[in-house]
Amino acid sequence: MDVKYILRRLVSKFKPLTLHVECAWDDEVWEKIKTKALDGKVVRWYVITPANYEYFKTNFNCQLSLKELHKKLYERYNWLIDNGQRLEPHIHFDLLSSMSYENQREFFESTSSWLKECFPKHNFSELVCGWWKYNKHTLKLCEEFGWKLIKHGEFGDMHDYDLIAKYLNVLYHIL
Repeated sequence: MDVKYILRRLVSKFKPLTLHVECAWDDEVWEKIKTKALDGKVVRWYVITPANYEYFKTNFNCQLSLKELHKKLYERYNWLIDNGQRLEPHIHFDLLSSMSYENQREFFESTSSWLKECFPKHNFSELVCGWWKYNKHTLKLCEEFGWKLIKHGEFGDMHDYDLIAKYLNVLYHIL
């Protein structure tokens, strides 16, 4: 195991908390998200958008149509904004090592367009990549879109699915 990784994770526990939102469409997770938002300890919510529809279906067995997912995420993210929460984009790339600049750009454009369409008054300025995976294309696209890439360990972090037990066997984290 990488000692630097463990040290970064330990240090990040003392930094402001960010929450990676991947299951806001799930009603049980959403109830926990609302509770967490109202306790005021999360400084940023890195939200995944319908650009990652296949990710929702594959990793979390999401049965919603794309239209239903869009509506539910819009309503829930809007609630977070209305309750004084700061939202930023979160993108999961498929097979990053083989993704071209153009393929990644499609994710960036789809995510950015959806966020601007749904929340035109909100300024998005940061990005967290799923599984902390990025490459030179990701860095170039962050620059083009004006988003700062948040790297692993810059903040304390957890995922929304960490808030309930039903997904603990689906995904896991070290520390």
